Amino acid sequence: MSHTIAPSEIAPPPPPELTNVRPLRSLWLRPGRTIAHIAHENPGHLVHTLPVLAGLSYGTFDPIAKLTLEVGGKDGISLGGPLVTLLAVYVSSYVLSAIATMFGGRATPAATRVALAWSCLPLAVLLPLDVATRAFFSASDVSAVEHLQFDGFSLATVVLWTALLLQLIFRGWSLIILLTGLAAVNEFSRLKATLTATIGWALSFAVTVWWLLPAIRSSSAGDAFNAPAWILL
Repeated sequence: MSHTIAPSEIAPPPPPELTNVRPLRSLWLRPGRTIAHIAHENPGHLVHTLPVLAGLSYGTFDPIAKLTLEVGGKDGISLGGPLVTLLAVYVSSYVLSAIATMFGGRATPAATRVALAWSCLPLAVLLPLDVATRAFFSASDVSAVEHLQFDGFSLATVVLWTALLLQLIFRGWSLIILLTGLAAVNEFSRLKATLTATIGWALSFAVTVWWLLPAIRSSSAGDAFNAPAWILL
């Protein structure tokens, strides 16, 4: 007989004040409690949608780093981003769940997956910004834009730095959501959540270097399939 996993087996019950929440709103101010609620009540809620949207954000204009495989030409939207991001969420959920047990963590891979997926919400929100920024630079002749001055800066410079600032803010908040969520579903401190994620990142970096080493040696690293390094935990 197959055993149906009850919500209580995936994550601890949420606090009483979060029995009726709107996670898309409450996540921004109460990420830990919101993720604990989702993991307990509905662990599959948007765990595929949010990473895919975040991956699309990586696949458009990214002023910090272009770390996805582009499909359809230099100016095409990447299809590699959503696939890699979704795969990374699933693989990382097992890796981080195993690492967390070393610090007394209790979360299952399913609960860890909730923290990973919902930390992608700020990146999903960035998608319209990324599309608009890419459209601006694709449709504009840089030499023609440069003569449009705004307080001594070219319009292209203002757009680029604004996009950079917003990217840093939203990605920083994504990291805070991830660490707070890991702490909540494992029922341990944020320090232990940070150690768990750091070990995961170190493993990810080692695997990425091993993966890209043949391409680097053959001087074709630009053709390698690169994943968003921050999310491959």
